[in-house]
Amino acid sequence: MSKAYTCDTPAKVRVRVRAVFTRSAAFRPFREHYLWAAGRIATAQIVVTTLAGKRIAYVSADSRTGRVQLFQSTARCFPA
Repeated sequence: MSKAYTCDTPAKVRVRVRAVFTRSAAFRPFREHYLWAAGRIATAQIVVTTLAGKRIAYVSADSRTGRVQLFQSTARCFPA
């Protein structure tokens, strides 16, 4: 069951990505200013905030349980 949301956001937002790999994974350069790592991910989180730190959205996933959670700002996001 998927749902679409529209979020009122400022022109610039901060996106933080965190992943825990099941095995050691090395960062490799990708283009000029990016790094990437490949491997099986145990858990992952993505957080979108304003530059002032107000949370717009949060997603977490756990490969062991198969559970995925999504939270969005009720003040900034509404069903599309």
